[in-house]
Amino acid sequence: MSGRSVSDIYSKGVALLGPTVGASFAALVPVLEASLLLGEAPPAASLAGLVVVTLGMATILAGPRREPRPS
Repeated sequence: MSGRSVSDIYSKGVALLGPTVGASFAALVPVLEASLLLGEAPPAASLAGLVVVTLGMATILAGPRREPRPS
């Protein structure tokens, strides 16, 4: 999988999920591209950070959604 296809998948994900949810996954793109395109294995500290950020995103996204205030 090339870096271009990872970016394409990310773009389609943002289009499907919406900008709020899609933007939450922006931190994953550099790690995925480095892993898939360059064949690099991220260090353990980077993987741990990725897990912490992903859990934080999941916690926020799973919480109650507020309705937008009328203008």
